[in-house]
Amino acid sequence: MNRFYQLCMIVTAIALSLLAPPKSAMALDAEAMHWAAWDSALTLADTEPAQRYAYYAYHTLAVPHPEIYLQADAIFSTIVEEMPGSRAAFRGVNVRDVELFQRLLNGEQAGPSFDWRMWIPTADSIYDSPEMDRSTSWLDRRAASAAVVLVAPSPRMSTVEAAMMRYTQLRRGGETDSALFVVVDIQGHGYLANNGDILSVKTGRLWEGDPASIAPALVFNERYVVYPLFGRDDRLKSAPLANLLNKMSAKARPELSAVDSMRVERLKTAAALPSRAALDLARISALGAVGLGNDVIGAMWSDMFQQTERAVLGCEAGMLHLVCYRANLLSPSTAALAAVGPDTPFDSATAAWERLYLNWCGRLVNPRDTLNKVYEAGGYLWAYELLELTFDDIIRTRTGSGASQSLAMAAALDMRHVPNMRVEIDAGDDSKPTQHWILCDAGNWQFNYGHWKRVVQPSDPSVRFPMIANSCSVADHWSQLIIPYLYTNTDPFTIAGELTQLSVLMPRARLLFRAGRQKTIPFAEFMRQLDNDEVPWRDLPWPAVDGGATRGELDK
Repeated sequence: MNRFYQLCMIVTAIALSLLAPPKSAMALDAEAMHWAAWDSALTLADTEPAQRYAYYAYHTLAVPHPEIYLQADAIFSTIVEEMPGSRAAFRGVNVRDVELFQRLLNGEQAGPSFDWRMWIPTADSIYDSPEMDRSTSWLDRRAASAAVVLVAPSPRMSTVEAAMMRYTQLRRGGETDSALFVVVDIQGHGYLANNGDILSVKTGRLWEGDPASIAPALVFNERYVVYPLFGRDDRLKSAPLANLLNKMSAKARPELSAVDSMRVERLKTAAALPSRAALDLARISALGAVGLGNDVIGAMWSDMFQQTERAVLGCEAGMLHLVCYRANLLSPSTAALAAVGPDTPFDSATAAWERLYLNWCGRLVNPRDTLNKVYEAGGYLWAYELLELTFDDIIRTRTGSGASQSLAMAAALDMRHVPNMRVEIDAGDDSKPTQHWILCDAGNWQFNYGHWKRVVQPSDPSVRFPMIANSCSVADHWSQLIIPYLYTNTDPFTIAGELTQLSVLMPRARLLFRAGRQKTIPFAEFMRQLDNDEVPWRDLPWPAVDGGATRGELDK
């Protein structure tokens, strides 16, 4: 089979899939879709590298390395404590002020930095049960990051989150981690232990209950873990940890269904972190750290890659996007969005998706204009493109970059079996953020920042001339399209077919691709270079699971 024929077959297959309508004949059961996605994910650890880290981006407690979350919070604290002006971000500046957040990221914003002493929770903001969760399964027992909890519009948090927040606050205040631990009991309630004393997460003072009444399912800090469910027991490494457990009831396991018990057995290997580089990427994923303009985050990626080209390679965002996309597929929120509007035409489905999405994630575009009630999903946490958010964190904070928004919607579409393509569009102007669009229904519909828009006229503002395509994604495929550093987790034939279909989906656009810092080339020239093997494609440099990190320097 010659190469041209192979390409034609791929283009035809993609075209047919993208022209297909959503599958509406099936009964859309959100819970069934949710657990089907979980079971599918658990089979992918060996074949889909992003899946291993998606569990940590999702922030489920059902992982063998929960200490990753406290380590990620420590890294975040270092970033914002060293970032001039971050105190303003904590106090709720305009989350859509791109120029302000760019200055924050670049260290150009005057003003004091965030100080953990500023965080003063109230007792009524901390709830005792998982009443806010969409699922009561232990696998969906999440604890959001400090970056999210600190700036969420609602101050409400679970007792586990409060315990982790108070842990980080004490650590940043100079407390050592030798005898400081987060405790989670079998009902999912959180406690903080310091020097053998149990502290109330609501008041920070000595807890009035009997420690022997606590049946600990999980006890951990940044270094040591006791987690019977995952076979972790570091008591021999930490005398304070052993002494603490002696004061409480016998170690216990949370009550799981037979199916969840089997899932946990698979998670022991699916979410294992068997190398230093894997641990590094898990921390990055838990933090959502994509802001390469920040020295701390840049050093994290550089250490993980074990190379010095990290600022040039530019594949970090793509790797994190794949992780976030996979994390979104684990969320019951994604399943709930995917299940909206069963048995409806595509036009009606987009209206239903948009209503629910903006209800969960939207903010007023201009909150000072009481007459203009226009909502949009978007905004930044702490600094411009510093962090990417999963769908649950977008809902919690009502912020999230264009990339985060598109990854959330794409996961719901894929769960619903709606063919779609994501494309990152660069306006060619450094002062304007890139756009992350989703194209559906043969290119007739476009999703951007929470809104679905029908593209009908060549003059439609949703179609710009020219447009520089930086990356392209279909489902769990991702390809960076910037010469000479072209990274993908698929193969050149597949991405060539996807790009050809992209040109079909956007016939009015003049697609360009970057070939260096200032130069761009047209679509036909880019495809000619691909067809003639003039462009070296490289695998994404995922960590090896047997130690070290793969460099991804071998051309495909």
